[in-house]
Amino acid sequence: MQSTKRFAFCLLAFSFVSAICFGQSLKLQVKAAGIGFLSGYGIDLRNIAYAPMSLSANFSWKLALTSSQPDVRKGVFIQLEPAAGFVPRTNTKEWEYGLTPFVGFNFWTGAKFIPYLMIGSGPIYMTVKDISRQSGAWAFASAGAGGIKFYLAHKMYLNLQTRYRHISNAGIDNFFALIGLTWVPKGCDCPDF
Repeated sequence: MQSTKRFAFCLLAFSFVSAICFGQSLKLQVKAAGIGFLSGYGIDLRNIAYAPMSLSANFSWKLALTSSQPDVRKGVFIQLEPAAGFVPRTNTKEWEYGLTPFVGFNFWTGAKFIPYLMIGSGPIYMTVKDISRQSGAWAFASAGAGGIKFYLAHKMYLNLQTRYRHISNAGIDNFFALIGLTWVPKGCDCPDF
């Protein structure tokens, strides 16, 4: 059952990107769109006392089908997110480390705030050993997230995000509230508001 969910999730992500590229005569451009961090807290949805405090970096690239310079605030983006999490537990202090690639979409509003959605999945290593059948080793995590990017300056935005994460092998479900800052690299087309 879990492998079926994982396959469906990956197929959905592939279809999302393919649908945008299919049948277009424009050139697909990939451009650096942001370097930042996110930090926050996860709550446990299954009452197994697994609520991580997370710190992650994020590296974003804009995908655009265009012949001109792509605006990093609009449309499809990909993001690579290395993360570390501290998991306070009753008797021990545990850690998790992971690397998650995401595919997302910015909903252009024409204002200083940009709502977005993204999905991703990737490997995670957990040190906790007492909660499920395959915890305490490598596992596979899938996540769905949504949030708002609020531009504080021309090349910097505040990122407010909520995220659901499922770690399939360990049977862990978390809901996260995250906040962070992202800087748009020099040379990106990010017009004034």
